Amino acid sequence: MSKHMDRKPIIFIAFAATLITVLIYIPSLQNGFVNWDDGPYVLDNIRIRSFDASFFKWAFFDFHSANWHPFTWISHALDYRLWGLNPFGHHLSSIILHGLNTLLVVLLIARLLEAAGQNKESYIKSKTIFPDNGKLLAVAVTGLLFGIHPLHVESVAWVSERKDMLYSFFYLLSILAYIQYAKKPSNEKLFLSVFPYRLYLLALLLFSFSLMSKPMAITLPFVLLILDYYPLKRFEIAGRWKLVLIEKIPFIILSLASGLITLKAQSSGNTIIALESVPLSVRILVGFKALIAYIEQMLWPAELIPFYRHPKYASFLSAEYLIPILLVIGISIYCIVVSRKQRALPAIWSYYVVTLLPVLGIIQVGGQAMANRYTYMPSLGPFLLAGLCAGLFYEKIMRADKQQLFRKISFFAVFSFIFFILSSSTIRQAHFWKNSITLWTHEIEIAPNFPEPYSSRGNAYRAAGDYDRALQDLTAAILLDPISDANYYNDRGIVYVNLGRFAEALSDFELAILINPNNPVYYQNREKARIEFKRIWEKNSITTK
Repeated sequence: MSKHMDRKPIIFIAFAATLITVLIYIPSLQNGFVNWDDGPYVLDNIRIRSFDASFFKWAFFDFHSANWHPFTWISHALDYRLWGLNPFGHHLSSIILHGLNTLLVVLLIARLLEAAGQNKESYIKSKTIFPDNGKLLAVAVTGLLFGIHPLHVESVAWVSERKDMLYSFFYLLSILAYIQYAKKPSNEKLFLSVFPYRLYLLALLLFSFSLMSKPMAITLPFVLLILDYYPLKRFEIAGRWKLVLIEKIPFIILSLASGLITLKAQSSGNTIIALESVPLSVRILVGFKALIAYIEQMLWPAELIPFYRHPKYASFLSAEYLIPILLVIGISIYCIVVSRKQRALPAIWSYYVVTLLPVLGIIQVGGQAMANRYTYMPSLGPFLLAGLCAGLFYEKIMRADKQQLFRKISFFAVFSFIFFILSSSTIRQAHFWKNSITLWTHEIEIAPNFPEPYSSRGNAYRAAGDYDRALQDLTAAILLDPISDANYYNDRGIVYVNLGRFAEALSDFELAILINPNNPVYYQNREKARIEFKRIWEKNSITTK
């Protein structure tokens, strides 16, 4: 068995997976912007329309949309300079970034499988998970799943979620640099030298870029520790464990700094949900459910929607939450039991849980219980496991003496069929993001009891000048949730104004102020409606006289 995988097929797989990924997303170039953050991020964001000192000052030192991710703003500003407000170019940039990430995933998985086989004794213990001849297949399956899985459509087809691809790009590069650094035999002298190794500094720099693209990157130091455990096995080297931990201190410091900045940014935008609104017990139960729900969506990516509303109540005794808790505990115990003989499974499961921790809702931001976009990097763990299983299965059928050709053809026929189904589903899912109306109509068809999609579609109809349909949708949102969101009444009041129904508009603005008396926009809208109502009343009075 060779210690190193042949580079040529890896390069071929990387570029093939990238090309397939880009081609599958080509139809989404016809999509436009949607009324879900694309306004404050791009359409109405005058800051990205300049690329001077004032822009960089704003990007790095101001909070916008309750976020701090300067590299993401730079990305949008560059797009604006190239394309203006033509959505084609903004989507093209996202597709290219996703393609590059797919390429990096292939290279990373190849490095990890190579590292797993470096120590022959350890490899023999682990060969039931890391097959030899099936390694290339494992790499290809993992890369393709990452590139074309429908669960990633939200991150790619939604312009405002550029931050997912951007942080992942630097995240993957940082891991690749770290792996290359960790392979150096003399890196135990790192903190004894005046100038640390360049690869280590490069990994740290790339990590900082990732954090400045999206704070979800804060998990990287812990992911590196998981890789040190397996497949790098750096804790097994005598006297190395202290160095391994010390190396992570700069990474952890950056993570803590990013976390504090993010909390401050979210607090400034009043997006953090108080414990009084959603108790900690409910958040924990919803977090356990999300861990299993994401895996279900990876296995069966049907009925994917942009908004999964967070429940206000959840019971431990309900099967909806008890079963996920038991599954998470059961999987964790199993991984601990097999960890002596098989480290790959505990490493993959740990990666999956750790990378999802920031978005499991312990600190609840916004009204969502989960989101497809949250799986962009965490899904890499389950996808790798699927790739390894495919490699194992292929190895098994190839060891059979009889009907080897038939088995091989059958395997690749099934393999091709699965990826054809996934590709078709991805193309279909991307079409839902064509515009705001198609997006929220899709959600309403699947989750008709959420008020948010009715509100969003109603505002899309209002922007299109279809006030009758806008009125229907906004009324539906109010009927589903009449007391929580003042915006529903304010938005319907605006529609009433456009229809010339000022008395009803005044009533809605009054209700909006009653629910949230701290928003000056509601008062301004009420005053405008009052002036118009008075003008019409006086005009009618004069006409009557």
